[in-house]
Amino acid sequence: MQNRTPVIPALLAGLLGGLLLGYLFFQSRTNELQHRLYVMEQQLYTDSLPAQIAESPDEEAGNLLFKDTFDDNVNNWDTQLKNYGMKILYDGKYIIDYRREGYFWWSGMPLKRQAMNYDVVLKARHKSGTAQGYYGLIMTTDSVNYYRFCLTNNGYASINVKKDDKWQPDMVRYLAGYKAAGTDTDEDLLELKVRGIRFTYYANGKKVHTGTLNANENWKNVGMFVEDVQTVEFDELTVSEAD
Repeated sequence: MQNRTPVIPALLAGLLGGLLLGYLFFQSRTNELQHRLYVMEQQLYTDSLPAQIAESPDEEAGNLLFKDTFDDNVNNWDTQLKNYGMKILYDGKYIIDYRREGYFWWSGMPLKRQAMNYDVVLKARHKSGTAQGYYGLIMTTDSVNYYRFCLTNNGYASINVKKDDKWQPDMVRYLAGYKAAGTDTDEDLLELKVRGIRFTYYANGKKVHTGTLNANENWKNVGMFVEDVQTVEFDELTVSEAD
């Protein structure tokens, strides 16, 4: 009589062998995935290191209160598309396109912290629209108390003040001679130097006015505005603590 291999033990042996092979395959894939995750983490850490090193001097010195070059919207600037205009970030610029004569549109950000002495730099470029409409820098205490440091495309500078939601007499009104040299597309440079309650406004390298704030005034926000029917691009906004 011919011997026959038992069927059940053979099936069990095959099943155990298959499970063992499956476990070994699963373990090798797990090890491979863990290795890939480790490599990716190391790569991410290496890629982020130069940016951290580049930023550390300003952070350690504590002199940078705010800066944006508008390469992205990490600061969450207001962007809108309305029937009267738009605010957008595009190609490394914050653009305000406004279409209401006699009104203005602005966007602002809180300063990282308060300081007694600091410098504000705003770079702007008029692209189209009225040549006599205001645009420029706005410093606010709140939504009803602010100063506007203005420029026009035809080179006039002004300083407007609103207190308790009421316009005050202008500190400077339509003072001529501040147009950027060269063509109409040249970049405007607006600078504000604050030293305690004293401030000085410069437009395109020329002093416009030195004024004094009330002792209880303390600007908490910085931003840009555009008035009337025009389009203005803003390239950079920086606030740095001064000695």
